[in-house]
Amino acid sequence: MRKKLLALGMSFLFGTTLIISGCGNSNDGNVSEPTVENTAAPAEDSQSSKENAKWKVGLTITDLTVPVWEDYANAVKKYGEQEGMYVNIVSPEGNAAEQISQMENFVTDGYDVIIVSAADNESMGQEAKKVTDEGVIVFSQGYEFDNYSAAMLEEKQVFGHHTAEMASKWIHEKFSDGKCKVIVAGNQTIPLMMERTEGIYNGLKEFAPNTEVVATVYGSNEEEFLPVMENAFTANPDVDMVISYCAGGALAAREAAKGMGMDSDDFGIFCTDCDDGVADALYNDDLIRGALSMGGGDYMAKAVVETLVKMLNGEDYDKVINFPEIEVYKDDVLEQADALGYTVQSAK
Repeated sequence: MRKKLLALGMSFLFGTTLIISGCGNSNDGNVSEPTVENTAAPAEDSQSSKENAKWKVGLTITDLTVPVWEDYANAVKKYGEQEGMYVNIVSPEGNAAEQISQMENFVTDGYDVIIVSAADNESMGQEAKKVTDEGVIVFSQGYEFDNYSAAMLEEKQVFGHHTAEMASKWIHEKFSDGKCKVIVAGNQTIPLMMERTEGIYNGLKEFAPNTEVVATVYGSNEEEFLPVMENAFTANPDVDMVISYCAGGALAAREAAKGMGMDSDDFGIFCTDCDDGVADALYNDDLIRGALSMGGGDYMAKAVVETLVKMLNGEDYDKVINFPEIEVYKDDVLEQADALGYTVQSAK
């Protein structure tokens, strides 16, 4: 059953919360200049606001090339400033040692909160113990590690499993015997995303056991996925479907399929996560038939900032916020985009 979020109240938004994607589409050069900083140490770009802030929040994001992460970082800054926070955004660009250094710099500079999308869970768990012993709040964004103060987390395999369930409904509508050839767009480097990929396999076994996974391709964003997806289509020109653990894999599959003349009403793409590109494709019924949204950067940031305010004020809060599971299809994508903060360009 599709989960509608068409009349969300703000209390539900902050109490329930959400999201974050495993990967996304690559930037196309038309994005406005980002406000995030890819630096090893906290930048001093707004000394006066930093000095006058009620709280100082450091945000270290593993990979800012993923659009949803960049959107999230900028939204945390926006909503945090409304609450009297000074928010400093940095990225280790996947380097765990660099991220530890960023954490140490934040602590030395007297930050109250550090939000972490961890490059390495094991080393971050050790660092989080040191940081929390200093009285600093450590908020884990998306990836679970030891000793965090609070977190927004994804349950293992759940989103991949649910995405496969969505895809299976389309399979049974298109193929009476349920026989369908599938390419899986997965991840083999990030443990949590590997779990999501495994969830896709297990979901297909449960909900569409007559399907055949003819290939699995790996990547982190649309740019990485595109060439391997083209190779997979060349080797399997009779494939019927692609299921991706992330938005970037779905958008790469869409581009590759259209470029190779494989687009038809009987070809479908499903993915976990939804971004502007996926929402636009859903609106136009452009090969992507369904997406399992975990929210959006803006939607997620509101919930995180709300939780941090409670923590900093000594109020009760939920230590673990689970991402929502929101099915998005063509017939409701505009309403969901409005609720979740996506932009459907072609609908303007």
